[in-house]
Amino acid sequence: MENPTFNKLNLSKLKICNQYWEEMEPTEGGRICTKCSNLIRDFRGKSDLEIALTYINSEGPVCGLYSEEQLKNKNVNKARIQNNWWKSAFLALATLFTSENTLASDAPTQPQIELLHSENARLGEQVVKGKNKQVSVSDSVEIQGKVTDATDMMPIYGIMIVVKETNIHTFTDVDGKYTIQIPNSLWNQGDAALVFTFIGYAQKELTVGPSHSYIHDVSLSRQMELTEFVVSTKRPPLHKRVWRWLTKPFRK
Repeated sequence: MENPTFNKLNLSKLKICNQYWEEMEPTEGGRICTKCSNLIRDFRGKSDLEIALTYINSEGPVCGLYSEEQLKNKNVNKARIQNNWWKSAFLALATLFTSENTLASDAPTQPQIELLHSENARLGEQVVKGKNKQVSVSDSVEIQGKVTDATDMMPIYGIMIVVKETNIHTFTDVDGKYTIQIPNSLWNQGDAALVFTFIGYAQKELTVGPSHSYIHDVSLSRQMELTEFVVSTKRPPLHKRVWRWLTKPFRK
């Protein structure tokens, strides 16, 4: 049976921040949060791959503003994911979550992305610039391996592996295995770095190059504390704000 494929992000609703987009100071690439002074990037109109790669290639936290359409959850295919807590969804990179209108995040700590059914990257198959592409052996070096949970050593399905600072990426299959072709043009610049990302795990970076092995098995450590917020472009009605304030002591 053909493996499921992906191109959509599912940005789940988490904690709501009390900051509002229209109250933030405009700047190049977005606005400045009035609470934490972080840059809130404007991701409206960006592709899912562009958003994911922004998170992977950014050294610090990435906050963003999304359109309502981007936040919709469509065509989720989870038929093959049944057991284990880490198999409950196809997850990998990004932040920010839903509300009635466009939202922005505040102080994210770990990107979250749910990989949905699509027509682009197949699990275990390499993608270059958003399209399926076979790289000639003579033009590249093949890196392969297996990704497992550091606690129970079980394979992790749906991990996104990206060649840092490029659009070259792949996903692990149901056995946690991956294969990725790195063009010789990158080796000519020195060693390359693979970035492994999955929701609920600490991101890991691995150096690969001609002087290293071409087989790399990786274990990822669980990262249980994830705190993200959303910022709405619309202030809730007064009665909702009063109700939220009154019920706050009873919420976990």
